Amino acid sequence: MTLTDSEGADVGAGPWSTRSKHGHKLDEVVSALQKSVRRSDSDGALYWAWELNVSGYGAWAWRRLFVVCSEDLGLAEPLAPAVVGGLWTMSEVLRANQPKPAPGEKALYPPLQLLQAAWYLARSPKNREIPDCLDVLYVRSQRGQLPEVPDWALDKHTGRGRGMSRGARHFEDESEAGGRFIANAVEVDGNVWNRRFHLEWRPPDELRAEDPASPTAQDPREDGERQAGLGL
Repeated sequence: MTLTDSEGADVGAGPWSTRSKHGHKLDEVVSALQKSVRRSDSDGALYWAWELNVSGYGAWAWRRLFVVCSEDLGLAEPLAPAVVGGLWTMSEVLRANQPKPAPGEKALYPPLQLLQAAWYLARSPKNREIPDCLDVLYVRSQRGQLPEVPDWALDKHTGRGRGMSRGARHFEDESEAGGRFIANAVEVDGNVWNRRFHLEWRPPDELRAEDPASPTAQDPREDGERQAGLGL
């Protein structure tokens, strides 16, 4: 769903000369909202979110809070998108059932969910690792500092991997050289199905070599992978 403000304009592109209900320039109000969240100034975040909403720009406030989830909280609060998205969904349900504004008046978003989201983000821990990473990636790409595809990514699902005769056995290898290697793996219920898989499974090419007509000579997962366009 597209977030637009009451007059239907994409206010994220301007005009910067527009004033809020109480005389603030809109671009400065939006900046103050995000900077208040960054500084953990919950009172400021509450006011600037409220000011945008009562001025008819609640959608702009919500858009900015969505950006804040990833740009300013990021890895420090991974639940932020779910929390803020949930509050926005509640707001949309309530907004759809509130009285329509009179002609010439601007529609306002239900204020409680917007203010709760602003307060929550301001009080949450902050981390900008991902935005900083993005900037580094841009800088490196401009310099031509691009990585090579690692050898362990070349398996039966890639042209180069097939050219290296890397088949199912290589793909199912859980060592660091194989396709199923997992770092920081967590064992759940003893990982009994993992052990059963390695006890019962054999590469289809080995089974075909023994008995081409055997129904087990085709890995049943390959059909599903092809249908889904996956297989990685």
